[in-house]
Amino acid sequence: MQLPINNTSTAFYKLTVLDNYIHIKRDEITCPRCKQERIKQPNKGFVGKCGKCGNYHNFLVLLPHQKLIYELSNYALFNLGGVGSGKSTVNAKKVVDHMLNTPGGHYVCIEQQEAQLTKISRPEFMKQIHKDWLTKNNSYEIIFKNGARIEFWKSPKPQALRGLNLNMAWLFEASHINLGIYTEIKKRV
Repeated sequence: MQLPINNTSTAFYKLTVLDNYIHIKRDEITCPRCKQERIKQPNKGFVGKCGKCGNYHNFLVLLPHQKLIYELSNYALFNLGGVGSGKSTVNAKKVVDHMLNTPGGHYVCIEQQEAQLTKISRPEFMKQIHKDWLTKNNSYEIIFKNGARIEFWKSPKPQALRGLNLNMAWLFEASHINLGIYTEIKKRV
Protein backbone atom coordinates (compact mmCIF):
# COMPACT_ATOMS: atom_id res chain seq x y z
CA MET A 1 0.00 0.00 0.00
CA GLN A 2 1.38 3.41 -0.92
CA LEU A 3 1.27 6.36 1.41
CA PRO A 4 -0.84 9.36 0.37
CA ILE A 5 1.21 12.26 -0.91
CA ASN A 6 -0.12 15.73 -0.15
CA ASN A 7 1.79 18.31 -2.19
CA THR A 8 1.18 21.06 0.34
CA SER A 9 3.00 19.28 3.15
CA THR A 10 5.31 16.89 1.32
CA ALA A 11 8.53 17.49 -0.52
CA PHE A 12 8.95 14.89 -3.19
CA TYR A 13 12.42 14.63 -4.66
CA LYS A 14 14.13 11.84 -6.49
CA LEU A 15 17.72 11.41 -5.45
CA THR A 16 20.19 11.00 -8.24
CA VAL A 17 21.95 7.65 -8.15
CA LEU A 18 25.68 8.17 -8.13
CA ASP A 19 28.43 5.57 -8.08
CA ASN A 20 30.43 7.54 -5.55
CA TYR A 21 27.64 9.24 -3.64
CA ILE A 22 29.66 10.71 -0.79
CA HIS A 23 33.01 12.37 -0.96
CA ILE A 24 34.73 11.06 2.15
CA LYS A 25 38.24 12.22 2.83
CA ARG A 26 39.91 9.97 5.37
CA ASP A 27 41.99 12.93 6.34
CA GLU A 28 42.53 15.48 9.04
CA ILE A 29 41.88 19.20 9.40
CA THR A 30 43.16 21.99 11.59
CA CYS A 31 40.66 22.63 14.37
CA PRO A 32 38.49 25.58 13.32
CA ARG A 33 38.15 26.69 16.97
CA CYS A 34 41.66 26.63 18.50
CA LYS A 35 43.65 26.50 15.21
CA GLN A 36 46.36 24.54 17.04
CA GLU A 37 45.34 20.88 16.96
CA ARG A 38 44.67 18.55 14.04
CA ILE A 39 41.34 16.69 14.10
CA LYS A 40 41.50 13.28 12.44
CA GLN A 41 38.55 11.53 10.90
CA PRO A 42 37.94 8.27 12.76
CA ASN A 43 38.11 4.94 10.95
CA LYS A 44 34.40 4.39 11.69
CA GLY A 45 31.98 7.25 11.38
CA PHE A 46 32.29 10.86 10.41
CA VAL A 47 32.82 12.75 13.70
CA GLY A 48 36.28 13.62 15.04
CA LYS A 49 37.26 15.52 18.20
CA CYS A 50 40.01 18.06 18.86
CA GLY A 51 42.24 16.84 21.69
CA LYS A 52 43.09 20.39 22.80
CA CYS A 53 39.80 22.34 22.92
CA GLY A 54 37.21 19.53 22.64
CA ASN A 55 35.64 20.84 19.42
CA TYR A 56 33.88 18.26 17.23
CA HIS A 57 34.00 18.14 13.45
CA ASN A 58 31.77 16.13 11.11
CA PHE A 59 33.78 15.04 8.06
CA LEU A 60 30.70 14.10 6.02
CA VAL A 61 30.41 16.16 2.84
CA LEU A 62 26.94 16.09 1.31
CA LEU A 63 26.64 16.13 -2.44
CA PRO A 64 24.21 18.63 -4.00
CA HIS A 65 21.28 16.19 -4.22
CA GLN A 66 21.80 15.20 -0.57
CA LYS A 67 22.19 18.79 0.61
CA LEU A 68 18.86 19.67 -1.01
CA ILE A 69 17.10 16.98 1.05
CA TYR A 70 19.03 17.87 4.22
CA GLU A 71 18.03 21.55 4.09
CA LEU A 72 14.30 20.99 3.56
CA SER A 73 12.07 21.61 6.55
CA ASN A 74 8.86 20.09 5.22
CA TYR A 75 6.43 18.22 7.43
CA ALA A 76 6.84 14.99 5.48
CA LEU A 77 9.79 14.13 3.31
CA PHE A 78 10.02 11.16 0.96
CA ASN A 79 13.47 10.21 -0.32
CA LEU A 80 13.46 8.07 -3.41
CA GLY A 81 16.65 6.75 -4.91
CA GLY A 82 18.60 3.68 -5.76
CA VAL A 83 21.00 1.68 -3.66
CA GLY A 84 24.00 3.82 -2.73
CA SER A 85 22.36 7.19 -3.39
CA GLY A 86 22.83 8.28 0.23
CA LYS A 87 19.23 8.29 1.47
CA SER A 88 20.00 6.68 4.83
CA THR A 89 23.11 8.78 5.39
CA VAL A 90 21.41 12.12 4.80
CA ASN A 91 18.35 11.11 6.87
CA ALA A 92 20.55 10.05 9.78
CA LYS A 93 22.51 13.31 9.62
CA LYS A 94 19.30 15.34 9.53
CA VAL A 95 17.88 13.54 12.60
CA VAL A 96 21.14 13.60 14.60
CA ASP A 97 21.68 17.32 13.94
CA HIS A 98 18.09 17.98 15.03
CA MET A 99 18.66 15.93 18.19
CA LEU A 100 21.80 17.89 19.05
CA ASN A 101 19.83 21.15 18.83
CA THR A 102 16.66 19.96 20.63
CA PRO A 103 17.34 19.09 24.28
CA GLY A 104 14.85 16.53 25.57
CA GLY A 105 13.56 15.75 22.08
CA HIS A 106 11.90 12.43 21.31
CA TYR A 107 12.50 10.64 18.00
CA VAL A 108 11.63 7.27 16.49
CA CYS A 109 12.98 5.26 13.61
CA ILE A 110 10.47 2.65 12.45
CA GLU A 111 11.35 -0.20 10.13
CA GLN A 112 9.57 -3.22 8.78
CA GLN A 113 12.33 -5.73 9.46
CA GLU A 114 14.76 -6.25 12.32
CA ALA A 115 17.67 -6.59 9.89
CA GLN A 116 17.08 -3.05 8.61
CA LEU A 117 17.36 -1.71 12.15
CA THR A 118 20.59 -3.48 12.99
CA LYS A 119 22.35 -3.35 9.61
CA ILE A 120 21.25 -0.07 8.00
CA SER A 121 19.56 2.71 9.97
CA ARG A 122 21.17 2.30 13.40
CA PRO A 123 24.73 2.05 11.99
CA GLU A 124 24.05 5.17 9.89
CA PHE A 125 23.06 7.02 13.07
CA MET A 126 26.18 5.84 14.87
CA LYS A 127 28.41 7.22 12.08
CA GLN A 128 27.01 10.69 12.82
CA ILE A 129 27.48 10.50 16.60
CA HIS A 130 30.53 10.89 18.81
CA LYS A 131 30.56 8.59 21.86
CA ASP A 132 31.08 11.59 24.17
CA TRP A 133 27.56 12.83 23.32
CA LEU A 134 25.79 9.74 24.70
CA THR A 135 24.48 8.63 28.08
CA LYS A 136 22.81 5.43 26.84
CA ASN A 137 23.43 3.34 23.77
CA ASN A 138 21.80 -0.03 23.22
CA SER A 139 20.19 -1.86 20.31
CA TYR A 140 16.85 -0.08 20.59
CA GLU A 141 17.57 3.32 22.10
CA ILE A 142 20.18 6.07 21.99
CA ILE A 143 20.06 8.88 24.55
CA PHE A 144 22.15 12.03 24.23
CA LYS A 145 23.53 13.98 27.19
CA ASN A 146 21.10 16.80 26.34
CA GLY A 147 18.20 14.40 27.03
CA ALA A 148 17.24 13.86 23.38
CA ARG A 149 16.52 10.22 22.60
CA ILE A 150 15.77 8.11 19.58
CA GLU A 151 14.06 4.74 19.72
CA PHE A 152 14.40 2.11 17.00
CA TRP A 153 11.19 0.16 16.52
CA LYS A 154 10.37 -2.81 14.34
CA SER A 155 6.99 -1.98 12.76
CA PRO A 156 4.83 -1.54 15.89
CA LYS A 157 1.06 -1.63 15.99
CA PRO A 158 -0.40 1.85 15.47
CA GLN A 159 -1.88 1.74 18.99
CA ALA A 160 1.65 1.55 20.45
CA LEU A 161 2.35 5.05 19.10
CA ARG A 162 -0.59 6.68 20.85
CA GLY A 163 0.36 9.16 23.52
CA LEU A 164 3.84 9.81 22.13
CA ASN A 165 4.96 13.39 21.68
CA LEU A 166 7.56 13.25 18.90
CA ASN A 167 9.88 15.82 17.41
CA MET A 168 10.65 13.74 14.33
CA ALA A 169 10.06 10.27 12.94
CA TRP A 170 11.89 8.34 10.27
CA LEU A 171 9.91 5.60 8.54
CA PHE A 172 12.52 3.46 6.83
CA GLU A 173 11.23 1.85 3.63
CA ALA A 174 7.86 3.52 4.25
CA SER A 175 6.13 1.72 1.40
CA HIS A 176 6.33 -1.48 3.47
CA ILE A 177 4.95 0.07 6.66
CA ASN A 178 1.30 -0.15 7.69
CA LEU A 179 -0.70 2.94 6.70
CA GLY A 180 -2.08 3.07 10.25
CA ILE A 181 1.44 3.71 11.56
CA TYR A 182 1.90 6.61 9.15
CA THR A 183 -1.49 8.07 10.14
CA GLU A 184 -0.63 7.82 13.85
CA ILE A 185 2.83 9.34 13.32
CA LYS A 186 1.25 12.34 11.57
CA LYS A 187 -0.71 13.03 14.76
CA ARG A 188 2.36 12.68 16.99
CA VAL A 189 4.93 14.87 15.22
